[in-house]
Amino acid sequence: MKLQSPTLILLFVAIALGGVVAVTELRQPNASTTEERQSLFDFEEDAVQTLTVETPEHVLQFEQEDDQWQMRSPDESPADAASVAFLLNLMATGGSDRVLDVASSDLDDFGFNAPLAEVEVTLDNEDTHRLILGTYDFNNSNIYARTISSGDSGDSAATNDTETDEADTNTGSNTDSPDGADSPDRADSPDSSVDVFVLPPSFDTAVNRPVEDWKQAPEPETTTDAQEGPETDSNSDTSAVDDTVDGEAVDSETVDAEAVDTETTDNTESAPASSSESEGSAEEAVPQN
Repeated sequence: MKLQSPTLILLFVAIALGGVVAVTELRQPNASTTEERQSLFDFEEDAVQTLTVETPEHVLQFEQEDDQWQMRSPDESPADAASVAFLLNLMATGGSDRVLDVASSDLDDFGFNAPLAEVEVTLDNEDTHRLILGTYDFNNSNIYARTISSGDSGDSAATNDTETDEADTNTGSNTDSPDGADSPDRADSPDSSVDVFVLPPSFDTAVNRPVEDWKQAPEPETTTDAQEGPETDSNSDTSAVDDTVDGEAVDSETVDAEAVDTETTDNTESAPASSSESEGSAEEAVPQN
């Protein structure tokens, strides 16, 4: 029996819709979603004493000293306060209304096996909080993240795993999982769940930036140049005054020289007159016969 054309069309439409649903399910992580907003951490920005930012490119360490942030690694330098404050503010006040309940065995699907960045802060009460940025979602509009804080059960498990790995390394024994994973963030049981936050890209922007952007910019030296300018002008004015004074002195000497020449001329002209007078007097003195 041949199928009629409308039936074939409906069949093709059903197959196409089924394919779309299947693709969507494959691209959507296996997790349940919570729509209630949840904060990342519970600490105040002013309470942070140390900050460590680790990316695939570099590891940066900062420390607050006398209310000023200082870079300790990779260079010793005053830190850019705006860059540090932007990141700490996101961590202290940030949150998400999309929190996924993800099984520990599925964390690699969210990029936590090779995170984009890890940020750790230490508070003045020595509590630590860590933010781990995974990969972007399928349309690159949001980024997955998870948090670990001291005192959390997940953090305790991770800490225990880390200590166990270090002990195994020192003793030479091998207790790694069958798949070879040795991340300190893995949970004890693959059936346990972890909260994964869906965050905006601003978190990635706050972390992944050049090292020079984390350093305080050097102060411009325009003020020094401005001060040197008037000093040069004053020196020029002083030289001009000196030249004027010297010019006046030269003019005075010229006037004196002209006066001396005038006196010499007068003396020269008066000399013949005196001679004539002397000759006249001598003639008068001779007796006439």
